[in-house]
Amino acid sequence: MRDPAVIVDAGVHVWRAEHRSRPWPPGREEPQREEPFGVDELLGLMDASGVDRAVVVPPIWVGEDNTEVLEWAAQHPQRIAVMGRHPFTPETVGQLAAWRDQPGMLGIRMSYPKAEFGDWLDLDHADWFWSAAARAGLPLFVLCQNQAGRLAPIAQRYPQLPLIVDHLALRNIRLDRLAGRDADAFERFDELLELARFPNVHVKFSSLPTYSNEPYPYHDLDLGLQRARDAFGSERIMWASDLTRMSLLENPPEYTELLGHVRDELSFLSSAERGDILGGTALRVLWCTEP
Repeated sequence: MRDPAVIVDAGVHVWRAEHRSRPWPPGREEPQREEPFGVDELLGLMDASGVDRAVVVPPIWVGEDNTEVLEWAAQHPQRIAVMGRHPFTPETVGQLAAWRDQPGMLGIRMSYPKAEFGDWLDLDHADWFWSAAARAGLPLFVLCQNQAGRLAPIAQRYPQLPLIVDHLALRNIRLDRLAGRDADAFERFDELLELARFPNVHVKFSSLPTYSNEPYPYHDLDLGLQRARDAFGSERIMWASDLTRMSLLENPPEYTELLGHVRDELSFLSSAERGDILGGTALRVLWCTEP
């Protein structure tokens, strides 16, 4: 199998330890692992696995401060870029017009605690944000697990707004597993597939082992991933490891397995399709360049 010309990990959290000069917001979820995950560790794994670039995201527990990740992007401009976190208040919406003028910044990652930020997926509640992001043409990573259908009104009203759906909008079944309950991560998958009618909607093959009930190579995901490919086409699919989230699993996979799953094990993909998913789509949509 021919490897893609450029491999992009389109979503991984990096962070430093909390410090009194940069306190984390109270009441957010706990970090996905005890030790901070910095860019040097990430670059070492990328080098060992043949990954050329990574899109890093400040995790939800550190808040809406992009300072650290932008510093890392400035230090490694050929390897690291950022999907930052916006404060998501009407008072700061003016930042969006020049958001991508920040060196290393590609767009925004949307994941906000509802209790703190309200129902941000509701178009009427948050149209001040969606309309401004659309005017700026900002790519958005959207975490809407088990709620893909709620993106339809946004995609329809703002066809120029690039929406990238994280984790295929699959249901987070980790807590069900811990409680010994059966759960289907794909229970509302048709809602995601229906979004394929909007050309501005893209999806991510990300955090995939989280949704599998089998060991590597996670063949119980094959049908769903193939249906996503059939609906969206590989030119609207990106791969992302979501590496630190793997720490929450009982048997965390290696970084090489996260890449190898898509590169080597999805037999329904052609060489050209693997090239799109593992790098080409991210380069076109996020960097606005051809692979």
